[in-house]
Amino acid sequence: KEFQKRLNVPVLYFHHHLCHAALYKLSDFRECLVVTIDGGGDALSATVSIGSKKGLEIIAQSDIIDSLGDFYASVTEVLGFKPMEDEGKVMCLSSYPGEELDMGVIIDYDSRIKSFKNYLGVVGQESTKALRRILQGLKIDPSNMDFTTKVRVAKYAQRVLEDVVLKMIKDFSEETGIDKVVFSGGVAQNVKLNRRIGEIYDLYVPPFMGDEGLSVGSTLLQIKGDVNLRDTYLGYNILNERVEELIERGYLRDYKVTYLEEGEIAETLGNLLLEDKILCICRGRMEFGPRALGNRSIVALPTRENREKLSRLLRRDSFMPFAPTILYEHVEDYLLDPKYCPFMTMVFEVREEVKERIEGVVHVDNTTRPQTLK
Repeated sequence: KEFQKRLNVPVLYFHHHLCHAALYKLSDFRECLVVTIDGGGDALSATVSIGSKKGLEIIAQSDIIDSLGDFYASVTEVLGFKPMEDEGKVMCLSSYPGEELDMGVIIDYDSRIKSFKNYLGVVGQESTKALRRILQGLKIDPSNMDFTTKVRVAKYAQRVLEDVVLKMIKDFSEETGIDKVVFSGGVAQNVKLNRRIGEIYDLYVPPFMGDEGLSVGSTLLQIKGDVNLRDTYLGYNILNERVEELIERGYLRDYKVTYLEEGEIAETLGNLLLEDKILCICRGRMEFGPRALGNRSIVALPTRENREKLSRLLRRDSFMPFAPTILYEHVEDYLLDPKYCPFMTMVFEVREEVKERIEGVVHVDNTTRPQTLK
């Protein structure tokens, strides 16, 4: 409101999930199911719409209590991580071998009312407390779980997430006859779920599927006609003059500075990589969304040694994988059934014969989340 007052212009307010859904315009689908799922926003936690050239027609929704995203966030908190932030850690843990812990039916999709159904009846802190009570009933101390138990809980949460979302999409796909799906909202950051959806349907996941994408979605709601997203480099720019100014003012006095012409950069960085150096790249406009895509990236050869070194330097959990960048013309040399994926929104199986060569970016379940570039 302060911003509106200073500018002295009208401000338009758009519904949270409508902004998530509007990102369907970035796909090349003429007609699609648009699914948005997150922890919650503007009293809803999920919507299903039909997206077409005519616009969006909302056909179903789940309210804040029946939140699949909140369920996953509560499991995240039970496992000792930060809810609404560390859900990726739960997903990574679920890839480790082990038996799933049966915690019963906590949340499901009800095809009669076209909504998720949360059988706990609570969300947030109360949901976390309820999950802890369930664990205690299974003779597990939630405050003192070993790695194996955390894996078992994570496998349960991931399986429920995948089963429930696929059940919902199947229901609407059969009802409408539409097999093209746009998936947005915070839960669409779960690349294991995306892989399951992509095995059955023609899937598009926007590169900024989380709440950062709401700003783009609100803009798309006001744009008529086609939209072409060339890349995600929508952030602030790094100008040579600004860097020169920092050098002149002594900010980089502890570093050796070498100036390169534009044409020298690729070969110079390539040679440094081949010498097994770890590079920090900061160039041009920053990428927008949850993934580092080459303009603000730490880059190294994908060896196990570099993975372990970077995990130590970044204080990163050892079970969190790193991701590769692969030229699209070579993806079939490394991946099974690959698709063009420039924004790191999917995971793929790694070919067994190259696994050791790129060990630093292969997860325990033999998958990797690539950025494939043409």
